[in-house]
Amino acid sequence: ALVGTNIRKNTISSIRATTNGGLSVPGVYALSNSKNALNAPSESYSQSEVDGVFGKVGLVYDNWIILDGTARRDVFSTLPKANNAYYYPAASLGLIFTEKLAKSDLVTFGKLRFNYAEVGNGAPVLSLYDTYTLQPAFNGQTVASNSTNKNNPDLKPERTKSLEAGLEMRFLKNRLGFDVTVYKMNTVDQILLASVSRATGFNNKYINAGDVENKGVEVSMFIRPIH
Repeated sequence: ALVGTNIRKNTISSIRATTNGGLSVPGVYALSNSKNALNAPSESYSQSEVDGVFGKVGLVYDNWIILDGTARRDVFSTLPKANNAYYYPAASLGLIFTEKLAKSDLVTFGKLRFNYAEVGNGAPVLSLYDTYTLQPAFNGQTVASNSTNKNNPDLKPERTKSLEAGLEMRFLKNRLGFDVTVYKMNTVDQILLASVSRATGFNNKYINAGDVENKGVEVSMFIRPIH
């Protein structure tokens, strides 16, 4: 068994400036070589944090049944307080059935496994509340503008739910074997920028939507002629 915590913080700061109208003298790459008067530098600053606690318990019975269970709780700073804490469970079951079979040179090892897990993801930084962006002053007057994206104070975290089953077999004292896995993953409540009517004053809006499914089969085999 184990219990733990982790804190992840991201800070992004940038100052960006470009010439206005291109270069006055070709090949001289300097802001002072701008054809027209320079605009104010573009500045950005953002912080985000994810605080998590997690625990895991593993059980083994009679060397053939293996059960693991985990739980995690994350708090996202980029989500509204009402929706910023979420729990993500996971469980796995392994059955080494060859431990209950008579020993044989033909079948060396056999295991069935089943897994279920959920994970989450927060929203992009600064996607909850609408803010203004300062622009270069006009005739000494402060100018600010809205973003073209409409933010959403009711966002929820994205969630990915995965289900997996597999069979692993080895034969002839581990000289031959295969591993087959069948899986399905669904990502729900994706945080997307959806197009909206420009009559609203915005081009897009952050929303929770969608259910993307990914499923498939993975097969691997090996042969060791010399052991």
